Amino acid sequence: MERGGYPGFTNNPMQKDLNFKFFVDAGNAPTLAASPLNNWVASVVRTSQGLYTLTFRDTGLIIGGFFAELTLNAAGATYAQAGPTTGFGAAYNPASPPTAVVFILNGAGAVTDPPAANANVFVSGVITIVDTSGF
Repeated sequence: MERGGYPGFTNNPMQKDLNFKFFVDAGNAPTLAASPLNNWVASVVRTSQGLYTLTFRDTGLIIGGFFAELTLNAAGATYAQAGPTTGFGAAYNPASPPTAVVFILNGAGAVTDPPAANANVFVSGVITIVDTSGF
């Protein structure tokens, strides 16, 4: 059996890693980092305390994995966790693009707002997708 994989050392020729990064500021609106880092991300909004929803620019993407982390300015017990996703793998519909939720949690596992704005306080991560749109 051939186990060489495809370029990028994946077992799928259509796999892509969609990286994202956004800056958080306690209970205020987040800010996307400048392109090209967020080329696939249309927007990020603070949905409620400790919940951030990323909206992606394309459908036809089957999700293979989702990872998020919170980078802090100092050691702490606050962290990010990948949450639910919707719309991945659906037929193209610009009115209903795929979304992914990132939770910010405290050491007890309760949803909480992140620390105040600082250049070293941000959420980053990767959504691994399989591109079924043929581009």
